[in-house]
Amino acid sequence: MKTSNPATANENHGGSSGRRIRPSEHALRIALRTAKAEGMVVDKLCVTGGYIEIHFGGVEVESSVGNHGDLDKW
Repeated sequence: MKTSNPATANENHGGSSGRRIRPSEHALRIALRTAKAEGMVVDKLCVTGGYIEIHFGGVEVESSVGNHGDLDKW
C-alpha cells in the first residue's frame, strides 16, 4: 500500500512553501479545446494549486442520423 507524504503533497499543491504555483493557462485551453472537438461535455472543472481536474459529464451526439460509418441496419 502506497502512502503519500503530507509535506510533499502540500508543496505540490502550493501549500505552505510560500511559492505561488498555478497551472498553465495554455495547457488548460488545449485540454478544453480538445475535449470540445471530441464532443465531450465538461461537468466540473477544479483548480487546486498547480493541478487541474476536469470531470466530464458525457458526450454530445451529432445531429447527423443518416451517417453510421458503413454500418448496415440490423
